[in-house]
Amino acid sequence: MTADGLPEGRLGTLNGMDETEIAAAIAEVRTDPARAERHPRLVAEWVGADRSLARISGKTLEVNGPGQMDPMQLVLAALASCEIDVIVTHATLMGVAIEALEVHVDAHFDVRTYLGLDGPPPGYDRLSLEVRLRAPGITQEQIRRLQDAIERYSPVGATLTHGVRFAAHIRTV
Repeated sequence: MTADGLPEGRLGTLNGMDETEIAAAIAEVRTDPARAERHPRLVAEWVGADRSLARISGKTLEVNGPGQMDPMQLVLAALASCEIDVIVTHATLMGVAIEALEVHVDAHFDVRTYLGLDGPPPGYDRLSLEVRLRAPGITQEQIRRLQDAIERYSPVGATLTHGVRFAAHIRTV
């Protein structure tokens, strides 16, 4: 690794990721921090019963339909998928080849408040995850650095643990 945290002397493809692209993105954001900002806008449309279609950037996802994940399951999927992204990105920057990676998320929530009854605040009150990683030759120091990356760099993890300002407005159309 260089002093900038970039792989030294070997930029190619590892773990299905292009190290050159990662290094270029890091350099670009280091030069112009405004390039790191994202402003996504998602639109969800009711399609009947409890089903909806969520659209963002030309992609569509059905939520709550037959065989589809519900919104709370999608939160878990977003967390697990984000952790995979963080782990693979940082492993790639460290030169660690991954053969297998799974993230298992366990959670708990109570639906009483959602149903309009007295109860605890809505949403998950407990989340834990276990990472199962097969990466031959990985060192304890690299494992520690990946653990640190999960805890410090996960956008979804940070959103869930640090909270976010939330405002809702209903407008009739």
